[in-house]
Amino acid sequence: MIRVVTFVGAAVLVAACGGAVKPEASSGAIGTSDAGATGGVGGGASGGATAEDGALGGTTAVGGAGGTVTAEGGSGHSCVQTFDRAMIDIPGYEFAIVGSGGTRETTVQGRVTESTLSGMAIDSCPAFADCAPNITNVSVVAPGVDLSRAIPAGSLVSVHYKQVNHTHGPVTDIAITSLDAWGGYTNPTPAKSGLYLAVDDGGGSLPEFPFQVARILLRDCPEYRVTGVSCGGGETLGLYALRFDEPSGNSVQLWMGVRSTYTLGAGTLSVQVLRSYYSGGCGAEYNWGYWVANAWE
Repeated sequence: MIRVVTFVGAAVLVAACGGAVKPEASSGAIGTSDAGATGGVGGGASGGATAEDGALGGTTAVGGAGGTVTAEGGSGHSCVQTFDRAMIDIPGYEFAIVGSGGTRETTVQGRVTESTLSGMAIDSCPAFADCAPNITNVSVVAPGVDLSRAIPAGSLVSVHYKQVNHTHGPVTDIAITSLDAWGGYTNPTPAKSGLYLAVDDGGGSLPEFPFQVARILLRDCPEYRVTGVSCGGGETLGLYALRFDEPSGNSVQLWMGVRSTYTLGAGTLSVQVLRSYYSGGCGAEYNWGYWVANAWE
């Protein structure tokens, strides 16, 4: 179960209970996890720098439901850990370099001719051109994401997609922004914030992301550790919240499995943290993920 909250302005903490989580201790202790296959070291923050928030210190709540920790001032945060991923793909674009470090990256502009829960088709043939439809298919599969709601058919979009191959597998990011006009068309459903969708599945931010993301260590959650060879460096072992900051000063701070909304310019965005932890192993890019999507009022 995901608790959804809405607010505008300074960062606010909310309590969560649910998502794809590890079982919590039956004694009522805060939720922990012993999984080690996904852990990692190093790698950049999902668009921001590491931060440790001492204000989150407090006492552990009794009662395991939700794995909630009570912080100073009466707010709470969750020590539940999630391992959700976003699967992002634009078929037909191959790796420029084979093996670790290989990348594939492309940009596409056009009119959305079809939009479903997890996919959309973009026609890059302008209205005034004598050309057959030039279709690019985009697929985004992630918990809570609904492309048909965030990007209705008829929308004019600019898409920036990037995938980087690592030893442990690829990481991907996508930014889909709103165009007021393109190719002789006028956008019937422009995003008021200018952003339709931003998804980071471990690759870090793209230039089109209109916000910065900082990692906030949840000091009073139990440290998450794995066995194996350390890659060296990295951040403090533990679970993290992610704080999304945008230029006007609005921000939202969320932990894993929580979805909320906040204001960006004239528009409203939904945001959800897919995973945010540091485990001390190799492949830290897989420890971080989130999505931010246009939310129609």
